[in-house]
Amino acid sequence: MATRRVDAEDLLALALQQAALAVLNEQERTGGDVWFTEDPPKLHGTLKEVRDRFADLFPELRELSFNSEGAFPYSPELRQILGNLQLDGVIGRRNPSFDRFSPNIFPDTKTVVEEELNAFFGDDKKLRVAFQQLAEELRDKLVVGTK
Repeated sequence: MATRRVDAEDLLALALQQAALAVLNEQERTGGDVWFTEDPPKLHGTLKEVRDRFADLFPELRELSFNSEGAFPYSPELRQILGNLQLDGVIGRRNPSFDRFSPNIFPDTKTVVEEELNAFFGDDKKLRVAFQQLAEELRDKLVVGTK
């Protein structure tokens, strides 16, 4: 099976959805909100770590540049990606302070994520395992609550 090209925005959207689905699965739920922090030092620092750790396997992550001159690494591309994902309906920012976001989970999200993963990675087990590790890292470091 031929794989489809992915960009950083698509990869992060899938990873966030995969992480949210894993949390819901652990709680034996099929729906609800899984909140990820938007605290800039935590969010940007974690994504820099993810980029540095996984960029060899997912070169799309190199689209994220980080300025380390301030108090914490900051990526303007990450801010843009989150804004795009909100506009596309992939994530929701349902709180007035924009301190957290939640991937929108619909009844068919699990099926759509699997189809997208098949399109992006095909039968490449190494990429699938690495993607799962990436999603787990986002879940472990960024999830701040559920509803």
